[in-house]
Amino acid sequence: MEELFKTYDSWTYERIRRHILYWGGWGTFYVVVNYLAKGSHPLWVWAAFELLVIPIKIGCAYTIAYYLMPKYLYKKQWRAF
Repeated sequence: MEELFKTYDSWTYERIRRHILYWGGWGTFYVVVNYLAKGSHPLWVWAAFELLVIPIKIGCAYTIAYYLMPKYLYKKQWRAF
């Protein structure tokens, strides 16, 4: 039983680590792109903006991935999606 908990714990930590790395990379990418493309504001302004909107982006992404896709796409209800 203890080995099951070790496996679950390592899987959970690995998944959390991958999510943090992914969203950190996502945010960094868009901070740099916005700064280079629309250089009218300092880099910290773009970083602050990204920190404000990233929870919305995460919520949308997980809603689509874990709710809408299983509910509609996997059941071949293309028009309802």
